[in-house]
Amino acid sequence: MKSKSSSKAASVSQELPTTEAKALNMLSLNVLGESDPSNITKQDLLSAIAFDKQGQMLSVGDRGGRVIVFQKVEEGGSIDYEYMTEFQSHETAFDPLNSNQIPEKVNVIEWINQHTSSIPQLLSANDKLIKLWRLEYKKEKKYESCKKLLQKGKLMLPRSKVINESWEGRCKQFYKSAHEYHINSLCISPDGENFLSADDLRVNLWNVENASTVYNILDIKPKSIDDLDEVISHCEFHPLMPTVFLYTTTKGFLHICDFREASSFQQYSTLKYDVSQGTKKNAFSEMINSLSFGKFMKMYPNHIVTRDYLSVKIWDIRQTQQQSGKQPVYQSAQVCDYLDKNLVNLYEEDSIYDKFFLDISPCNNYMITGGYNKSGHLIDLSLNHNNTLEAKFEMKRGKPGGKLRKYQANKKLAALEGQGSIDFKKKVMNGVWHPKDNTVALAFRNCIFMYSDKM
Repeated sequence: MKSKSSSKAASVSQELPTTEAKALNMLSLNVLGESDPSNITKQDLLSAIAFDKQGQMLSVGDRGGRVIVFQKVEEGGSIDYEYMTEFQSHETAFDPLNSNQIPEKVNVIEWINQHTSSIPQLLSANDKLIKLWRLEYKKEKKYESCKKLLQKGKLMLPRSKVINESWEGRCKQFYKSAHEYHINSLCISPDGENFLSADDLRVNLWNVENASTVYNILDIKPKSIDDLDEVISHCEFHPLMPTVFLYTTTKGFLHICDFREASSFQQYSTLKYDVSQGTKKNAFSEMINSLSFGKFMKMYPNHIVTRDYLSVKIWDIRQTQQQSGKQPVYQSAQVCDYLDKNLVNLYEEDSIYDKFFLDISPCNNYMITGGYNKSGHLIDLSLNHNNTLEAKFEMKRGKPGGKLRKYQANKKLAALEGQGSIDFKKKVMNGVWHPKDNTVALAFRNCIFMYSDKM
């Protein structure tokens, strides 16, 4: 009989699959939120989204500083998500050192409950402050009047009656005074003891139970702020090894760091990769090579996926770029077919600086990322298919939720039939993949659009 550890190790592969992954038939599941734009304000726009580690709860944060939680409901074999609770995570504050206002907008949410029996807890952050929240189930009771019981000549304890039951969020911890710039990432370690927080220039390491001590493990701030030419865009722990983490930068660098080799990474990283190496340069190279996200692959530990402005890339980290020479150590595929042709307009509108999310499926054979025209893009690991999931308010449950296209030999996409003009103002910049199932959630405007391969 195999042990749990040995069976888990057997599912991990050193090589990417050689067979073509089956294209997922994603069906529309649900739309959560107000569909009438006249009933929403700027504060209602969603800015963060995350599933808990067991996939039983889905949380979103908005520009108004609120966190809203939905709970998974299964009835008669069908799956849905229903409203559970909400709370005010952050409020507008004033920074006296820089004499500016800190907005209440929730930038990122990270759940820290590792097991089904764990009390639901999550981390949320605005630009400067991180908070630990615990979800508690409360029962409101009403007791019989003692006066009425005595009038009846009875001497007995008053009975209680539950008049209301609900979940509420309670703030248990503040992690403050460690970030001067905009916090963009939070990531819990696989052992659940520590978490990383990253802003534009720093990465810090915290212990969940100790908010008074923080370790600065990376600071890329130059001596003169005028010399600043890159910022940190994302950081996260390895899903299996608490000593390994990665971070990406807007200059197109992917860094992999290991605490077993150093405790500080100011001038050092275990592995470093440059998106621009071996590629032709043009006037927009620096901007389109900017990395917005990077993800370790639990099932394929020798590979990492990243998202830059134009494409997704799968990196083989067994080989360094020095060893490969001019040959890239990644496979690349276009995300949208229309970006290359519109770079001038996107630059003039400042849209070329947009940062899109990236997440991978539990089996690691698929990835989901954001795009324009209110669409997300589901891409298989073999880079053969791109399923464009459009955020439609009129979508019906159980109907096909995407338009499937096959990549050409050069990993480019043909335009969708009847696509028409592209709306670059309608962006899907936040989304997440369920940790257990083939279910994805895309955040557009103030709504969550959910898709699944099963109902």
